[in-house]
Parts: sequence; C-alpha cells; structure tokens
Amino acid sequence: MSDLRKVGPDGQRISFTCRNRRFETADFGATHGTLGEALGSVDGQALYLHEDGGSLWLEHVRDHRDEIDGLYWLMWYDRRGVPLTPASGVLGREELAEIGRRLIRQFVP
Repeated sequence: MSDLRKVGPDGQRISFTCRNRRFETADFGATHGTLGEALGSVDGQALYLHEDGGSLWLEHVRDHRDEIDGLYWLMWYDRRGVPLTPASGVLGREELAEIGRRLIRQFVP
C-alpha cells in the first residue's frame, strides 16, 4: 500500500488520525483485533488484510455537529495500527447496504 501521508517541514510523514473537524471513530463497538484496545470497529475483524500487514476496517463514526446514529466509515491502518486514510467518507446503513448489493451483483456469480 502507498503511504499517502503528507511530509511535514522536518521531512517526516505526518500521521493521520481517526478524527476530523466533524467526525471521529466512535468509542464503542469492538476492538480492532490485534491492533490494540481502541473501540470503534463494527465487528472486530478487518474487512481486508493486505499482504504487507495493512488492514481495512468498517468503523462506527460519531458526528460532532449532529446527533446522528448509524454512521460508518472505512479506515485503512498500517501493520502497526496507524491510520493511512487522508480523507473520510461517512456512510449510513442504507448506503452501506446499496454498496453491498452492487458488490454482490458485480462479483458474485
């Protein structure tokens, strides 16, 4: 996987977080397997494990502006559990269901 983090003035990569101005990974749900004790994973298992040890997770999301339940996002982590995603796309249950239906139509015979 490519490292999409920006380089700071000191030449070091700037770490991403699981938070932005409006959203953050929620502090409920399951842990992220062996990546640590932090909560937020929907089911405690990565959706995808990359050969380099990176992993893709579906996470519960908290909205800081509005009290909206049932929000999720996908988050890539490196093998150490450091977030690699530079942007967020927050999805509701209906959007996730539609994505699932489209993936099944496309890839399941």
